[in-house]
Amino acid sequence: MRSYATLEDVTVLSGNAYTQAEQDRITALLPLVSDALRVEAQKVGKDLDYMVMSDPAYKSVAKLVTADIAVRVMRQSLTGDPVTQFTELAGRGISAQLEGQAVLVGNARLMKEQN
Repeated sequence: MRSYATLEDVTVLSGNAYTQAEQDRITALLPLVSDALRVEAQKVGKDLDYMVMSDPAYKSVAKLVTADIAVRVMRQSLTGDPVTQFTELAGRGISAQLEGQAVLVGNARLMKEQN
């Protein structure tokens, strides 16, 4: 199946110039992102490929979302811990505490709050 965006689309839409290594990574990411979008559409009973072929607006949106996700993945650090922990305490006699974790999964930031 075809990707919804090309390397050229990502470059134009992001306004960034990429090294050859980054271009290779983007080229590898595009079919994966497109497949992930197809799967998400299937979960709600939609055929995204059909929608993209039958409506130019869906084609544009699929291109934009695919390129955006690829750019976000490219911005992620390839080193380091993907989990960030935080704790906040209220002061001045207010007894409230918020703890949680921010986990970076693929391109999605998931928050898990405790308390």
